Amino acid sequence: MRFAATILPSVLAAAALALSGDSGRPPVSAVVPGPEPVQLTTADGVTIHGWYMAAGDHAHEHGEKPPEREHYAATPAVVMLHMFRSDKSSWQSLMEHCRLAGVATLAIDMRGHGQSKLDAEGKDLTKLVQQRDEELFQAMWQDAQAAVDFLTERGHELPHIGLIGASVGCSVAIDCARRNPGLRTVAVLTPGRNYLGLPSMEHLKQWGDRDLLLVSSEDEQGKGAGPMRTALLKQSAARVETWLLPDSSIHGTQMFGPVRGIEQRLMYWFLGRLWPQPHLPWFETMRRD
Repeated sequence: MRFAATILPSVLAAAALALSGDSGRPPVSAVVPGPEPVQLTTADGVTIHGWYMAAGDHAHEHGEKPPEREHYAATPAVVMLHMFRSDKSSWQSLMEHCRLAGVATLAIDMRGHGQSKLDAEGKDLTKLVQQRDEELFQAMWQDAQAAVDFLTERGHELPHIGLIGASVGCSVAIDCARRNPGLRTVAVLTPGRNYLGLPSMEHLKQWGDRDLLLVSSEDEQGKGAGPMRTALLKQSAARVETWLLPDSSIHGTQMFGPVRGIEQRLMYWFLGRLWPQPHLPWFETMRRD
């Protein structure tokens, strides 16, 4: 399916209503605080730094009582995995669109990137990134799993947690999801068949009936999205959707900005799958507009 690069009017209407306070949901503050810095520990002892963005207006960050666990259970969430030699900040625009739609997000610096520089023994992992060390990248699924564990410990429920990756982050998302039967919803921006030693085509052989969204430029679809779609369509249970974009130079999160409306559509795709019957009263307004 080719993606028509237009902003969804219903999504923009919901965002405007949220800002005005007339939407039936808690009003968004005129000045919205940034995301909450968090630290996670992987199964192999690596400290992963991330940004957690709560859904809604962040009112609890102004000194009010934090939400109860039930609040998080009623909120879908998405883990965000960046490109090679990038970091969590590359997801900022999508994080804000998700926040306005009632979707929490957790963007992390995968090992060797951003603030997540050291392993459990204090060894600098950034050098291994520069060397494109395959063992390092093959271990990154643990970073994604630590992010999922953080969300469930906070109260988010596993059926309502999704993953999104960009470039090599696509491969990490697929690798993590295939190991966790509870992760059912994954989107990938410019996937590759074998990024940095991660054999994604092999990992998709047991994909089952999970949802997978493949987003790629037409120029780069042959590197991953096309072969992945072909392979998955041979699996009777596969649930795969493909967006091919006519734009160029939009590898991974580089599509944010140049591709008009892509953040809104990604947000809408996740919300429709992580919470098929929207739980927030204001979302009914978005559906009717």
